[in-house]
Amino acid sequence: MRDGAAAFVRQELRELAAAVDRLAAAEHVAALTAVADATAGALRAGGRVLFCGNGGSAGDAQHLAAELVGRQHYDRGALAGIALTADTSVLTAVGNDYGFDHVFARQVAALGRPGDVLFGLSTSGASRNVIEALAAARAGGLTTVAFTGEKPGEMADADFVVAMPAGGTAQVQELHLAAGHIVCGLVERALFPRDDQSGFPKDDQLGCHRGEQGLPGDDQSGFPGDDQSGRPPVTAERVG
Repeated sequence: MRDGAAAFVRQELRELAAAVDRLAAAEHVAALTAVADATAGALRAGGRVLFCGNGGSAGDAQHLAAELVGRQHYDRGALAGIALTADTSVLTAVGNDYGFDHVFARQVAALGRPGDVLFGLSTSGASRNVIEALAAARAGGLTTVAFTGEKPGEMADADFVVAMPAGGTAQVQELHLAAGHIVCGLVERALFPRDDQSGFPKDDQLGCHRGEQGLPGDDQSGFPGDDQSGRPPVTAERVG
């Protein structure tokens, strides 16, 4: 049993590594760069980024929205990311009144504005509620991004399609998260550039000048002092 488990682990990791290598192909790199440029442009103009998906993709939607609102590599201003998968009252009300196919589209109609971006995540490319959300986004003037498996299906109509070069559902989801992290990291660098672009904060660069916008002074290094009661520092003004 133990030998079989070890072989399974190694095989899974080999397959994931091969899929990651395929994601590094020029066509996928160009697609992710274009998605990041469009997303950064929307946020720079005061727009918002919406995410939706089902099951594991719902978790990924919330994860990526959190990367924008919070931070990825270094402290900086907040970015407007919204997961359409998180409000259970809205999801159950719309599902009950209009049907599950419309749980995301209805939110896009309510929250989306021309110039915003919608990311639809589906490993199969066939999730009806994600397809309907993308259609609602197109009708509302949003930029649409589809993260799919190898076969985008009806999601191929999105403005940007990143079809993950993997066959298994788990591997596609793993690539979705890797690709999403890459996009969020590029957006972070574009909107809050750093001199070295290393992805790690310098002592004098924490999203804005120290001592301004509620950040601690130079002697505090981002940690609360005796007079702060353990409260975290406040970063720069939100973008979007």
